[in-house]
Amino acid sequence: MWLLADAPGELLALLPRELAPTIEAHLRRYVLRAKVTISDESAQHRIWGLSAPQGAGALSGRRIGYARGQRRALLLQRLDEPPPSSATLSREHWRALDIAAGLPQVYGATSGQFVAQMLNLDCVEAISFSKGCYTGQEVIARAHYRGRIKRRMQRFVSGAPLRLAAGDAGRLEDGRSFRVVEATALSDGRCEFLAVAALPGAAPGAEDGAQAAPSPGIAASALPLPYALPD
Repeated sequence: MWLLADAPGELLALLPRELAPTIEAHLRRYVLRAKVTISDESAQHRIWGLSAPQGAGALSGRRIGYARGQRRALLLQRLDEPPPSSATLSREHWRALDIAAGLPQVYGATSGQFVAQMLNLDCVEAISFSKGCYTGQEVIARAHYRGRIKRRMQRFVSGAPLRLAAGDAGRLEDGRSFRVVEATALSDGRCEFLAVAALPGAAPGAEDGAQAAPSPGIAASALPLPYALPD
């Protein structure tokens, strides 16, 4: 999720609405005696995707730079603010840009399925290895300092028309199993998607079906990511 310092003493968390009740309940476990109020503000806000936000002119709302080096941003508005007059990006277009940028999004179907490094969050400076304690820190730090992550999020495009969605699992032609993180349909029916799978050339493990009977895999080509994966 993305965090926005909305006002002094206030933070807004931007995340898929389907996860809001789960995250709210999870965060309440850590409030203890702190003077913190947690509430779902979805009904009071709307979000737009902007392309080339530097040239979008005056906009009512709060603009959130989305990713370093990308000419797009999120515009967060209250319901009483006028919608932007400039062109906005559809959700599907925004999803396609996320996939091309190698930026993951967790949904209900994939919640709790991956450690942070599997989603390449260490490659986009979304993990701190020096700050204080946080949930899952021990597992993340151990993977960083003591072991190599054998399964990483990678970008693919199917060779034939195919429909995939976050959480779907399958097998590539080379035998590697995968789980979809994000997917979008291309104009010709093929699917471009981010999926967590063993890195090419890695020895198959139990999670890749080493003990299972062979099964046909989907034809998919690997596409480049805009950042390098650790060796």
